Amino acid sequence: MASGSADPIFLGFTAFETTAFCTSIIVAGYSLISNPKGRQTGFDQSEYHVYAGWRLGVAAIMTQVALMTAVVVQLLRQGDISGKTAGWVVALMLAPWAPLAGRVRATLSSAGRVRRMMQSRLTRNEISSIVRDRFKFGQRGIALPVIIYHAKGVFPDHPLAALLANPRLGEHIDALRAYANKAAQTSDGYALELGSLWAMSQSLQPSSIPKRSYIAWRIICTIDLMARLWTGRRFVLRADAMPEIRHVHERARFLDIADMLQQGGTISDSLMARSMHGKFCERCRLSTRGAVESYLESSERGHADLRAKLWLQDVGMNWQGHFERVIDVMWEAAFMDAKAMKVESDDEDKSPAYGDRGKVTTTKTLALLFLIIRSLTHRDGEHDTYAAIAAVIRVGPFSRVWWDRYWNELANRLESNDFGLEKAIPVEAINAKTPSHFKAALRVLIDEDMACIVDKLVRDPIGASLCSDEKCFLHGAKIVLNKY
Repeated sequence: MASGSADPIFLGFTAFETTAFCTSIIVAGYSLISNPKGRQTGFDQSEYHVYAGWRLGVAAIMTQVALMTAVVVQLLRQGDISGKTAGWVVALMLAPWAPLAGRVRATLSSAGRVRRMMQSRLTRNEISSIVRDRFKFGQRGIALPVIIYHAKGVFPDHPLAALLANPRLGEHIDALRAYANKAAQTSDGYALELGSLWAMSQSLQPSSIPKRSYIAWRIICTIDLMARLWTGRRFVLRADAMPEIRHVHERARFLDIADMLQQGGTISDSLMARSMHGKFCERCRLSTRGAVESYLESSERGHADLRAKLWLQDVGMNWQGHFERVIDVMWEAAFMDAKAMKVESDDEDKSPAYGDRGKVTTTKTLALLFLIIRSLTHRDGEHDTYAAIAAVIRVGPFSRVWWDRYWNELANRLESNDFGLEKAIPVEAINAKTPSHFKAALRVLIDEDMACIVDKLVRDPIGASLCSDEKCFLHGAKIVLNKY
């Protein structure tokens, strides 16, 4: 290249030198983005993470476009630069992008898909959080009340109010508080109020977000105008895991935190597009996704608290219509994409085994999770059993009624172990004799509620239609449960 005044100048250097350096920086930055395509794989459970990678990719591409525009405008303003020279500079700026042309095209063409994903993410995350906080077989340490406390210092009202109102336990609150704090390995004094630290029997979870991190996250969410524009409810669910927080964007922040901490996985958008998009309505697709995410989250813990072999013992399931396709999608997402664990079977189960009892129990579990979540998304006028199941779910740890039941169950267990509640319980006695009672009381309540849900499905099976949308493949599909 010729030197001297004949060379076009940009930013104090020759245009060729300047643009080569700037372009190389942008291309290098784009190539380091892990997922600029905006595609959600089975391992990308956080929609916001997927969106953030796509947003960075778009920003890099737009920066390159702005740079090329500025270069061309500057060169043409010099007057003595030919259009051929300006075109050659632009060509040199585009050349480093050639190996990344496919990724760039995927980034730009994903805008609609990313927008739809972000618009449904609030409802997706609400579904996962309701199941996690209601039935407690998901990942520990990411219960919404814990996240809210670390972010805002706000206690849930129901646990302590119900305890103080309990005539058998209210007077022993100091002893119970001392045990709860010791079990939670903290001196902050909030373990009893939260209650959601898995019934005060688990250690303080390191995954809980500290307040300073929440403040930084809140700033990011506030200035991210595109995410705010795309945040909203697809439809109102029939239960609410955080009824004290009504503002949509504040709810989205807490739910995004829980979603980022969740390690289980999800259904890839490629599997969803190939198997369900255009065939099933959005409510049924979200129910399928929610069932898979709940199952995978439990699998990460070895299904330690998913006691399906107890809940579904001697219960047979028969489905008709296109629900078999839903089962196939959930199975492929859980066991082909994610390599999840099957649910253990019960040898005393009298329902038909069909050669592989573990597989049968697992498919029944997936179907049960689908029905539970579908009840949360049901439309007015759909099968009455959906409304009955939703009513059971609604009375969860986010309600006063549930905590009244919990403390009564704990009092029953303490009385049955000769604690003598007519007088104050010594802290030493609680520490020595009740390490398992807090968790055991929780298991009793969950098992009772699951038994109630299964009983409703047995007594009034959804034998008419799983979905009222005539365009959905589950319109006319049936699931019938029966006891053996």
